[in-house]
Amino acid sequence: MTETNKRYYIWAIVVSVLLIFGILFLLKVGLNKPTLIELLQLIPTTVTIELVFVWLFTKWIWKWKRLHPWFVVTPDLSGRWEGTLHYIWTDKDGVRHEGDRDTIVNIIQSFNHIVVKLGTIESQSRSVAASFDIDESRGISDLYYTYINEPDVTIQDRSQIHYGTTRLTFDLQNPTTLTGGYWTSRDSKGTMSLLRVDL
Repeated sequence: MTETNKRYYIWAIVVSVLLIFGILFLLKVGLNKPTLIELLQLIPTTVTIELVFVWLFTKWIWKWKRLHPWFVVTPDLSGRWEGTLHYIWTDKDGVRHEGDRDTIVNIIQSFNHIVVKLGTIESQSRSVAASFDIDESRGISDLYYTYINEPDVTIQDRSQIHYGTTRLTFDLQNPTTLTGGYWTSRDSKGTMSLLRVDL
């Protein structure tokens, strides 16, 4: 989030609060001179309506394309992604393993929270922390996330539960592909190439 966008958000909250308060004032008091009690009575309703609006914004409104990127910098990556995971790892006997697996990624996202779920034929993983690194001036638009991977119980003798970190790069203006790499706590690594198939 840039400093410019932070200012936009602050001003949007201030203006919306004043607008809500003004509308409630006209509806309840009209053009009459209000008493202090009447003004104070408007505050709880104003706060409630503002909180509902903020909830709607963080849940759905922020995804509106007309708000990007001048107001909302956070990209909308939510949906189903499919592609290929290329893996490289060395077993306890020093034998190197390398290959490709089809993978499905589901991204669940709100304005201030993102969860990445990845599945292959052998394991499932879920992010435990995630953040964006976005700097248009340097041409950077990346998603970083740390995850826990749980292999199928039938293969846990050779593939244990482990943690990893992934970096995925995307086009900020039209995020239809994700490409990048990952590395894990068990000294394995690889790359991913994903295509958005469902919003």
